[in-house]
Amino acid sequence: MQMTYVYCHLECAGMQRLLDCCDQYALEHHVVYNGGKSVCMLFHRKGYKSPIADLYLANSNLLYVNSHIYLGVILEERNCDKDITRQLKRLHTCTLS
Repeated sequence: MQMTYVYCHLECAGMQRLLDCCDQYALEHHVVYNGGKSVCMLFHRKGYKSPIADLYLANSNLLYVNSHIYLGVILEERNCDKDITRQLKRLHTCTLS
């Protein structure tokens, strides 16, 4: 099983075309994507709202989230202050030990 992350600035139709390419690659190379674990995040500038469209990977409708943890890093729509604070506390604790 594989979780997919695609980070780029695209229109909804363009993003779906990229996901369709992932589906085609999976078929040709015997890769299984877990559409239930894959999610979408919108990153946009302040005051601008991007249109939200249904996106599909491996015949699963992808869920839109405001934050997500990837390899221990907290990704958030607005900022990463929460993760920076968490990482600094962890570093400080390791230094004192």
